[in-house]
Amino acid sequence: MEFDAACKQYEGQDLGDATFTDLELRGIRFVNCRFHGASMGGLITRDCAFLNCNFSFASLHGSMHYATLFQNCTFHGASLFSAEMEGCNCSGSSFAGANLTGFAIRGGNFSDTVFDGCDLRRMDLQGVCLAHAFFQGANLEKADLRGCDCSHAVFADAALKGADLRGARFNGVDVRQMRFQETKIDLEQAVRFAESLGCIVSG
Repeated sequence: MEFDAACKQYEGQDLGDATFTDLELRGIRFVNCRFHGASMGGLITRDCAFLNCNFSFASLHGSMHYATLFQNCTFHGASLFSAEMEGCNCSGSSFAGANLTGFAIRGGNFSDTVFDGCDLRRMDLQGVCLAHAFFQGANLEKADLRGCDCSHAVFADAALKGADLRGARFNGVDVRQMRFQETKIDLEQAVRFAESLGCIVSG
């Protein structure tokens, strides 16, 4: 199907063969659409909405997204090399199996998002909402999670070597499954983590 930027809503369409390279989209809504293998390099979206869309194996390298909603979307096998998301809402989406090298996230809501097995080394996630997110087996080496809301997130077998967790909230997180190594935490977190491990902190 051909894509027409003048159309403001697409529903249930297969747009995998459409070309979005270097386009700029504003205020367009996509519902239950399929972008499997689509060419989307250099795409810019502003205030768009993608609901229950499939971006598997799409090429999104160098794309930039501002205040765009990606709710319950799938990015398996997609390339987000050097892509950027600023103030976006990706709640319920899955990035498992995606290439996130150089992917930049600036603020926004990534609650209930799946990052299982993802390479997130050195990623700057400061202030991002990651509540109920999944990081099982993810590599967060030297990632910056300062000030994040990681409440009830799952970090089972996630590598946290050199990660900066200071000021982040970990309410409801099973600390016993986290792999700390040279991980930076603040004093309040140190007390909470110790108590979670069955220690009695006394002064």
